[in-house]
Amino acid sequence: MSLQSKEFQIQGCNWKDVKHFSLYLMVADSFRAYLWDRTTHFKLTLINQVDGNKSVVKAYLEKAEKVKNLKNSVVDLEIELRMLRTKLVVAEVVLDIARKGLEKVEKSFKERDINAELGYGT
Repeated sequence: MSLQSKEFQIQGCNWKDVKHFSLYLMVADSFRAYLWDRTTHFKLTLINQVDGNKSVVKAYLEKAEKVKNLKNSVVDLEIELRMLRTKLVVAEVVLDIARKGLEKVEKSFKERDINAELGYGT
């Protein structure tokens, strides 16, 4: 559905202002459309012949590539984050074991002045 203005003329051509524009690409074989997952690349250029500064060029390919790269980066970072969380859990367990071992050894350890016992430094 689209909203259209009354016809008007620019340089002898009849025009209508349309408030909606859609572009659809469809696989010719409708059965395959359900089986396929494809990315299409296209460039849409809207040229304002009255005022060239108002022309629009949208490069879908560039944006699609940027989105794809950002998605891949997010996935990579999520994987790295899971790996780091696992390493952190392992490190915390190893640290806890080391602390318990230190505590056990410290309980049975009595500091001695070996120099004094051997007669050095007196």
